[in-house]
Amino acid sequence: WSVFRSNALPDDVTFGFYVPDNSLRPALKKGQLVYCDNQQLKPGDIGLFLYHGETMCRQYHKDMFGMTYLFTLDRRQSREDIVLRSCEEKDLVCLGRVRSENRITLPGSERRAI
Repeated sequence: WSVFRSNALPDDVTFGFYVPDNSLRPALKKGQLVYCDNQQLKPGDIGLFLYHGETMCRQYHKDMFGMTYLFTLDRRQSREDIVLRSCEEKDLVCLGRVRSENRITLPGSERRAI
């Protein structure tokens, strides 16, 4: 992981990093520079997380039952999704919210033509 801070970053950015893998394709590609801020995550946002000593970038969702989901966007890598019960969330640290102009659809919520 290449995380950095610099005076050259925009004022409302906390840090930047280079995407380490393709788990967030097509929205983010390996090696792409992205910026994070400290805004609270909303469902569908992409965040940089620390979970059990592992740093990962995933799409965030919390459902009405208190379950937290960290999704890969490349559904071929869905085995790397993480699902946490509310009692397990204490082990999850959000390091920052990835800034993006585009809203990304949550897995399974795409509309399908009938």
